[in-house]
Amino acid sequence: MTKKLSLNEAAKIMRAANFEPQESYPGAGKRWKCICTICQNEVTPRLSTVQNGIGCVYCAGLAKVSEEEAIRILIKAHIRPLVEFPGYRKKWKSRCMVCEREITPTAASVKLRGKGCIYCGHEISATKRKLSQEEAFTLMRANGLEPQEPYQNSNRPWESIHVKCGRKVKPRLSGIRQGESGCMYCSGKVVNQQKAEELLRSYGFIPLESYPGMNKIPWKCRHEKCGNIIYTKYNSIQQGKAGCIHCSPTAKLTNEEAQEFFIERDLLPLEDYESSQVPWKSIHKLCGNTVTPTYASVQQGSSGCSFCAGNKKISTNDAKEFFLSKELTPISKYEGINTPWLSIHTRCGKKVSPRLADVKAGGGGCGYCGGSKVDALDAVNLMKENGYKPLIDYPGADSAWKCLHIKCGNEVSPKYTLIKRGEGGCSYCGGNRPIDGDYAVEFFMSKGFVPQEPFKGVHHPWSSIHKLCGKTISPRFKAVRAGKSGCKYCSGTAVDATDAVAVFESRGIRPIEPFSYTHRPWKSIHLSCGREISPTYADVAHANGGCKFCATKGIDLTKPAHVYLITNEVLGAHKIGISGEKSKRINVHQREGWQVWNTVLFPTGEIAYSIEQKLLTWMREDLDLPPYLSSDVMPQGGWSETCEAEEIDLPTIWAKVAELSSVKRWI
Repeated sequence: MTKKLSLNEAAKIMRAANFEPQESYPGAGKRWKCICTICQNEVTPRLSTVQNGIGCVYCAGLAKVSEEEAIRILIKAHIRPLVEFPGYRKKWKSRCMVCEREITPTAASVKLRGKGCIYCGHEISATKRKLSQEEAFTLMRANGLEPQEPYQNSNRPWESIHVKCGRKVKPRLSGIRQGESGCMYCSGKVVNQQKAEELLRSYGFIPLESYPGMNKIPWKCRHEKCGNIIYTKYNSIQQGKAGCIHCSPTAKLTNEEAQEFFIERDLLPLEDYESSQVPWKSIHKLCGNTVTPTYASVQQGSSGCSFCAGNKKISTNDAKEFFLSKELTPISKYEGINTPWLSIHTRCGKKVSPRLADVKAGGGGCGYCGGSKVDALDAVNLMKENGYKPLIDYPGADSAWKCLHIKCGNEVSPKYTLIKRGEGGCSYCGGNRPIDGDYAVEFFMSKGFVPQEPFKGVHHPWSSIHKLCGKTISPRFKAVRAGKSGCKYCSGTAVDATDAVAVFESRGIRPIEPFSYTHRPWKSIHLSCGREISPTYADVAHANGGCKFCATKGIDLTKPAHVYLITNEVLGAHKIGISGEKSKRINVHQREGWQVWNTVLFPTGEIAYSIEQKLLTWMREDLDLPPYLSSDVMPQGGWSETCEAEEIDLPTIWAKVAELSSVKRWI
């Protein structure tokens, strides 16, 4: 672990970088209130970033600005804000004064680039990539299109003749380059008047106006079958969904039509029809009873008569007769099919209150015989049969029931449901009794652990010495009893500092700072080459790392290497990286669509690697620019060194490379 600097040491570093501290040193990774001695502005840099060569954000032109300054930045770039200032790095709804389009740039991106309209930027880019007349004509003719006017640009409709069908069309060259056919007639996007009318007539519709030109616009027609005027759509007809709302089964019926339907089914309406879901008072001709079925239920096959269907109100005598047939003797007044009816179940003799509707639906009627209820006396008898003497009244099947276990004499609280299922109810006899201190010490000693403090409980860490390795550890009694090793050092889940130093020295590496943990870089000296390195214990212990200078794989940090800056317009991203002088790393990126913006060769890979890391720290911490792409988009690797192209431009990034280079002649 790196030694923490004193206030004087930290202040000396800050003053050397033109910062005058205004408060006590907070730590290398925390912001430190200072005054820049060059511009006299108050800033809050981190000591760690200052050590990496990062300076004052105001002097570098990267500081956040006030609302007035932000407005001046946008006006200077020919952009007019439409809403209040949202923040330096937040999207700001504005209008470009050049093309009059609405855009949402950030004040930070406009300040860095000096411009912010994506539309004007695309037009400029398009002009740079514009094809010649000969190239454009050749591309159109290769796709069966004969241009009828000179080529202007790829996004403008270009009047042409489709050779295959002979129709005049206006495709865009950009669409042709992306694989579009260019003919809206042959692709089915547009239908001519005659074809549309023929399809409409084939479904029994007579057009009353010309085809509207789009297949999703309502088209006024007359349905030949019913003579009504409707509005249908060409795409609905084409997909076989044509229909007349007046002829549809779901259309609202007239009173005459509904009454005719009811009369055909022996139902005589006594009032006018309202709708299919409203009860309709009628007389059932077959039984003469007045009923109120809905039109919808009769349409779906119902007879409409609750009396004839067996759903009529049941009399008291009929209800009593039915209960007696189910071994239920009523002892109270019958109040209705859905009201609980107090009765005695003749089979078990217990009082129950089933509903007539439930019994008619197939229910047994007795909760005790069905198992859904438990009689208190039956529960007490069951507990006694299993060796438990209840000490309180029956609390419920799933509640703890205070009892005396007759076998061992201990007081326990089992649940009725567990005893009924045949499970044990005594924690003492079941081996789950509380653990006392003497037993715990005896058990730990048998497992090779010597306790160094009193026993606190099975879940508490217990400071002990492992007799096998002699180290002090704090295993839990529960874990050791469950069969776990208990010693984190012997199990390999932790590493002792002394053992870690021994492993490094066995690999020819001498640590020059205290050990912290296995996956943190550990500053050391490689004895073979004498260079300072920072491998992790985990890598060295598993023979996966050591000296980056002596390594036989990856980039050789002792030989010349490039720092490169590449960009991808399709993905909207920039990437910084390093590669060996003769490496094909840049070629791999080019095959994936990346273009090289600039490269610089340094004498050693160590210098190139240092500049790359400082540049990434500047982008991630000072500019708050996270990695923009993912490994899915970049199968060749390198996604973690990308950033969004809209947030920062290429000249700004390369200027920082030049600033971080200790020898300017390399740039």
